[in-house]
Amino acid sequence: MRNELLAISTDRDLFYFKFMDYEDRQKVLDGGPIFIAGRIFIIRPWSKDLQYQREHLKLVPIWVKLYDVPKVLWTKKAFSMIGTKLGKPHCWDVATQRGT
Repeated sequence: MRNELLAISTDRDLFYFKFMDYEDRQKVLDGGPIFIAGRIFIIRPWSKDLQYQREHLKLVPIWVKLYDVPKVLWTKKAFSMIGTKLGKPHCWDVATQRGT
């Protein structure tokens, strides 16, 4: 980041961040959820409905990268089987579908 960042913790699982630079803020928002110390941090702009959104959060989609998967396992069935070990598969990218 190019400039300072102010972080405020309101309770054990909610943090507010004030960015001094709009580009820094945008880069963090565009990055999506991140994992720190084994916990997921959902990054979103502040809104007056934040408490409602927080109470009704049920699912968090995550993107999983798998490395060194043998080409013979590049099938929808195989990836679905792998995905169910992690959670409920939602979709896969075009490159994976094409086997590239």
